[in-house]
Amino acid sequence: MSSIPILPILFFLLLSFPAKLLSLRAASSDPVLDTSGKELQPGVQYQILPATGGSFTLAGYQNDTCPLVVVHAQSQKADSLKFPPVTFLPADPSAHVVQTSTNVNVKFSTTSSKPCGSSMVWRLLKRITEARFISTDGVEGNPNVNTFVNWFKIEKLSSDGKSGGAYKLRFCPTEVCKCSVTCSDLGIFVADDKKRYLGLADKVEPISVVFKRAS
Repeated sequence: MSSIPILPILFFLLLSFPAKLLSLRAASSDPVLDTSGKELQPGVQYQILPATGGSFTLAGYQNDTCPLVVVHAQSQKADSLKFPPVTFLPADPSAHVVQTSTNVNVKFSTTSSKPCGSSMVWRLLKRITEARFISTDGVEGNPNVNTFVNWFKIEKLSSDGKSGGAYKLRFCPTEVCKCSVTCSDLGIFVADDKKRYLGLADKVEPISVVFKRAS
């Protein structure tokens, strides 16, 4: 019986180790920072502010009244009911900060009664038009294959050296459902009714955002 050469195997393992280490580093995440440079905290209220100005609010889709969808209003007023802040709830309940490249629930925080009597958690909603919008009425927590449409990621775009810089929002719940999902950034669709709907950015530019802690 021939013996197995040990040195070539050790040499191969040593060569493959750095590649695996780099792969692990590439998959790592960083804390998401707000406009003051502080780490985003789960359950704390923030405004998601598009780099182009304005803010996100709720509206009906065309002539529908429920469920409400997320739209971009180009003018921003100090109206917490019209422009409600959001909270971020990580899929990992032990997380103390919100990290990039990790799945989170995004939930509007309103002091009034829930419109349509539904949840304020964001979810992916597919319409007859084949456009996929972000609506409310999502499920909070319980990450699994049945709730994967309720999970989103925050990814880094750029840094200004002073605060968190710019980020993008992304739908990519592969870790949640353990399945094959087409990932996509979120962008703005301008519909025939002139509303600016937030949805998957397959045919539009991803929207750049920052996060400001709500006062």
